[in-house]
Amino acid sequence: MSREGRPLWIIGPGRAGLSLALMLHGAGALAGLTLTGRWDEPARLKLLRDRGLRPRYTLRVADGAAPPPRGVLIAVPDGAIAPVALELLQAGSLPSLTPVLHLSGSAGLQPLLPLAEAGHPVGVLHPLCPLPDAVRGSSRLRGAWYGVAGEGKAGEMARWIVRLAGGREIPLREGEMALYHAAASLASNGVVALLSAAGRAMNRAGVPEEDARAAVAALAAASARDVAEQGPAQGLTGPVVRGDEETVARHLTRLSGPERDLYCLLGKEALEIARDRGLDAAVAERLERALADPA
Repeated sequence: MSREGRPLWIIGPGRAGLSLALMLHGAGALAGLTLTGRWDEPARLKLLRDRGLRPRYTLRVADGAAPPPRGVLIAVPDGAIAPVALELLQAGSLPSLTPVLHLSGSAGLQPLLPLAEAGHPVGVLHPLCPLPDAVRGSSRLRGAWYGVAGEGKAGEMARWIVRLAGGREIPLREGEMALYHAAASLASNGVVALLSAAGRAMNRAGVPEEDARAAVAALAAASARDVAEQGPAQGLTGPVVRGDEETVARHLTRLSGPERDLYCLLGKEALEIARDRGLDAAVAERLERALADPA
């Protein structure tokens, strides 16, 4: 892994920005760092300093960066990317041809267009992992998947960071990033919402709340590993793929209304996988009717 150090400028000292800062610092990749943006938790600065990272901190983009950066990472909410790009352009303090990346998986390159028109290489670096806080986030960034877009120096900078993280690259296509990000949200936020519903149902069945939460999370983690290793068709287990109509019927009688709706929605997707695995057509039709009209 390259140990080349570069001065960088991270705009947005939130969870994503600080996670990247700590990961890059741990990789020996920083020859200077400027952090810019509203700092609402002074404890964050102590966190960085306790780990040997002493960035220059500024409140406004107009205050510039020191030393002059060889790359800029915009780590702000999607709606703030375009205003930050304009601030960078108006400040006039960014060295020419400095690459600028943002971390959004859905916004595409459009918010950075003014910088591109001014000659700055622009791109996207989207970490495909949850970042709950800077310390755990920096650890999760190592070995993660990253969505990457950008040509020239922007693409080179994004891939340099992926290499430093020991990560894997997903090439992103302009115009398809919202779909990519929707898929990521289903895999992450969707799983959290599903586990929340599963945990509540198990709790109502008499399992203590903490045990229910841990049990459904462990079950989901094992299923996720099976899908990663074997694919959805071989990873699918349970009554639908077995054609077990009686068990599905019992499930539907015990779930609440919203839980039944979720169960049926996911059951229909499972049924398509089961059909691909050779589920008997008559059994599949009966299950389809039960999932379509669970009342």
